[in-house]
Amino acid sequence: MKLFDNDIDWPDFFKRMPTWDRLSPGTRRAFAEMKPKKPVKVHVFGDDVSRLVESGFVFPCTNSGTTKLRPDCQSFASIIRAMCRHDILDDSTSRAFCRYLEDHFTSAQRSALCPNWRYSYANDQILSRHAMSVGWLNNFLALESVKDARVWEKQRQEDYHGRGPYHRTRKLIFDKDDAFEAAQMVIRQSMTWISPVPFRELPDQFPRLPLPLLATAIFAGLRHLLLFPAMRWDDMTPVLTLWPTITQRLHRPKPPRPENVTPDQTFHGAFLMEDMTTVLIAATAQTLRLRSDDKELFAKARKELESSLMTVPEWGTTIAGCSTSCRLDAALNFLRDLHFIRTAGTAGRNLRIESAPESKSWLGMSGKDRLKYILDQIKPTKSPKPKGCQPPPNQVDDEQYYCSDGTPRPLFLPQTISWKINPNDNMSLSAALTRTYASLAHRQFVSLTKFVEYQAQQPNPLLKDVQSGNRMEIRLNWSWQHATEEDTEDLWSQFLVNFFRHRLLPLGCLQLGVVGKEKSACIALTDIGRYLFSLAGDFDYGHHHELQGQIVVQPNFEVVFLSPSPLAEVAIARFSERLSKGTGCLFKITRKSIFAAAGSGMPVAQVLNSLREVSAKALPGNVEHEIKSWFSQCKHIKMYPVTLIRCPDAKTATRVMAAGGQKITPISQTVFQLADHKSKTTLIKKLKGIGVFVVQAGEP
Repeated sequence: MKLFDNDIDWPDFFKRMPTWDRLSPGTRRAFAEMKPKKPVKVHVFGDDVSRLVESGFVFPCTNSGTTKLRPDCQSFASIIRAMCRHDILDDSTSRAFCRYLEDHFTSAQRSALCPNWRYSYANDQILSRHAMSVGWLNNFLALESVKDARVWEKQRQEDYHGRGPYHRTRKLIFDKDDAFEAAQMVIRQSMTWISPVPFRELPDQFPRLPLPLLATAIFAGLRHLLLFPAMRWDDMTPVLTLWPTITQRLHRPKPPRPENVTPDQTFHGAFLMEDMTTVLIAATAQTLRLRSDDKELFAKARKELESSLMTVPEWGTTIAGCSTSCRLDAALNFLRDLHFIRTAGTAGRNLRIESAPESKSWLGMSGKDRLKYILDQIKPTKSPKPKGCQPPPNQVDDEQYYCSDGTPRPLFLPQTISWKINPNDNMSLSAALTRTYASLAHRQFVSLTKFVEYQAQQPNPLLKDVQSGNRMEIRLNWSWQHATEEDTEDLWSQFLVNFFRHRLLPLGCLQLGVVGKEKSACIALTDIGRYLFSLAGDFDYGHHHELQGQIVVQPNFEVVFLSPSPLAEVAIARFSERLSKGTGCLFKITRKSIFAAAGSGMPVAQVLNSLREVSAKALPGNVEHEIKSWFSQCKHIKMYPVTLIRCPDAKTATRVMAAGGQKITPISQTVFQLADHKSKTTLIKKLKGIGVFVVQAGEP
């Protein structure tokens, strides 16, 4: 070590503490700034200069008005300066820990503190994560005998890459039984400290330990990153502490189970399903062209789609962390996962998004059935598929699908959730998330922050897994690393928030609300969520859940909103042209919009039923009549590719007719139709055999 090593006299440090306590804070600061063999003006110590000289801290220089450190006080001064270099009581971040390591340990020493780890790069960050955890202390306390302690310490004296000992003159601390027992006693006692303990109080904290043995135990804690010396800056008092984040974790109160709250505002809607519907209708009614370089939508088309997405309150967008751009990307990705859209065409020419044939039956469903189909597809357990819809062709088992890179990924989980665990462990992340959110009371709001905090600390399945001895690995710094207990809390909190933002809220499984002036988020489990978690066999989803009597369909085909209604907006937007947002005249039903709805597979009954559900009054007769009339005008025709054969004269036409036989049909005296493309090659060979050669259209 650069500091706190064998050359530091810790018993001497304790013996000098009474004198240090009698010095003023100003004198202590001046002493901490002294350098070895460098004289300091006497006046900086004020009235304490005589006490410093008498106590053997400094000695006066002859006829110069200065003073220097005494040689036998160099060890004490080194410790004081080291404590002042790092204010760990104020800054206990991982970065501060790395600075502490760099200052007090060589590179080989830092590597030797983790000899069994397979990671050699970014070693300080890895070491800081583990040494800042409670598990680091528990691993030391788990050593059962001095023999185990000697093996443990000796292993840490060897170079990380096995090139031999890096401390050739360093002796084992635990060469005696009493040193090991004393060290464990000090660590156990320090885990009960709520705040750092001044060095002057340590002898009273451990009255059964002689001062030399106490100094040895503290030195062992410093060497192995179990204890940390620090300086309390207000009065320059040296203190001993665990790393502050460990103390905070050990003495934090257990979070209670979150209580029910009453929200001031609420929002509920499966906006992911509604956004998917909007995008799919657009892909059916028009060409959604893609850029050649990044295969993304052109800016104009993207802006139009974003403006037509379901309206979500601004406070809801903030809590969910999703902009309209993110929502559009999520809808496109989900449509691709379900194979409802595909990329077609050639880059630089006609690259585009087009709807797949499987999507037509989905679009023809009601809002509830469309949502139910999605939930059935992403459920982590098998469930029957709705009639008329085929399951995705890449489904491989109960809960996994293959990503584009060929790796299995549960569609139940968003892509923002990734982890790795020991293959011998049978834990299912999907099942753990289901149990966590299924524990919410039906339609009872609780604080989102308190819910996540409680679940991360109390019934955290990852924490239980690590405590049971499983070597769970997580993705950090572009590598898989063994998780600490603190990592599991952070990781599970991230999982819960990501699952809430990217699955439960967008699919209407949770109802969102805000409470108080700070608009704190609160959540409640809905019927849709109970269906997803297999707690209920069915659910209700429709516009009748919103306030009725707020939407009017006028005889001039305009749809007027007297109050905001996001779900009704989404339904009417499928067969109407948008005029505005918010309240007022928002839509107008036109022949063009009805034709577009019919082309997407929507039947006339679904359009009329949607209008009747949301309208405060009966539909005007002329509106209903025209909608039916426009739908009746929509017909489907079939187009077939054919090949035309044009002959230069009647004689040649006769020869061609004889060669083609019944496979060709005369259109005129010199023009024939070949409908069967498969026989084209055979006909060309026959014509070539009788001296009639085929020239492609456009060639001379």
